[in-house]
Amino acid sequence: MAESFDLAILDASPLKEAIAYGRWNSDMAVSRLSIGTALDELRGFRDHINRSLRATEKRPDFRELTTYGHKLFAFCIRDDLAQLYSRLPSGQVRIHILSNQPEVRAIPWEYWQEPAHTPGPRRDRSVVRIVPVIGQLPPPPLEIKEQIRVLFASAEPVDQEPVSWTEVRDEIETTFRARLDRIGKDGESAKFEFKAIDGTTRTALLDAVTQEPFDIFHFSGHGEVVKGIGYLILTDRKTRKSVRIRADELGQILGHRQIRLAVLSACETAAGDFKDDFSLVAESLVRAGIPAVVANQLPIPDKTVATFVEALYKELLKSGDIDRAVGEGRIRLSIDLGGST
Repeated sequence: MAESFDLAILDASPLKEAIAYGRWNSDMAVSRLSIGTALDELRGFRDHINRSLRATEKRPDFRELTTYGHKLFAFCIRDDLAQLYSRLPSGQVRIHILSNQPEVRAIPWEYWQEPAHTPGPRRDRSVVRIVPVIGQLPPPPLEIKEQIRVLFASAEPVDQEPVSWTEVRDEIETTFRARLDRIGKDGESAKFEFKAIDGTTRTALLDAVTQEPFDIFHFSGHGEVVKGIGYLILTDRKTRKSVRIRADELGQILGHRQIRLAVLSACETAAGDFKDDFSLVAESLVRAGIPAVVANQLPIPDKTVATFVEALYKELLKSGDIDRAVGEGRIRLSIDLGGST
């Protein structure tokens, strides 16, 4: 079981100073952070990445992304926190990041880079955003020999750019069946149920989750943020054109149904107005009772989706660790894209 390094960055005085609190096992450290100019610089480069992914600016190269990752690390790992961080073991460690400062939460912490380490995603360091919730008990871990039920929902309205949802769907089904069929031949009772909804509408999604339970929800399609509110883009049953579903509406449909994991292969599903707890699709799902959500803060190139999904589910079925699985997906992307992610 991986250990966790918990890092909380909390307001001390608005937009001027913050308190960073770190904990690993019984070791704890506190440092003061200046969040004025340094935070502006981190935010500015985040916006540059965002614009480059929309093809309005030149994409940052590997060196620029590595430098940015070093700055993210240096922004908060300093003074006593640096001493504490240096004591972390060499094995798997989850970096849990929690903040009540909207501008800090909006930073793409997944680009985090340790200066003394080889550039690129690290297999033994998982950056995980923590959404504070109270009174929600996650379901017990699902054993690989138990029945696994996946709901795959896709939406490709006629007024949107095409997405490779069929490739993603086939990759998921092939990966699960290959793993679980092998387990079944070894004499264990593994069973895989896969339900796919093409041209997903509100009604079709609601009908699916009310008729039978699912362990994993995977969406393949488009997401967007409008005036700070995050949406998934579904399909209108009659016109086949786009219809939006708000972050909080999606939480109402999927929440508290014992779904253990949601994977959102869509742009901006972890973006929105960070001052509003229910404006981000990913955070709304966590607050609605889904323990783990994999989402994207920035636009994603469609050609990368199937590559990430294959690596994610292969590792998830191997280790049962979603944080490790996301890390493997990022490593695979980094290799395929020549270190540009």
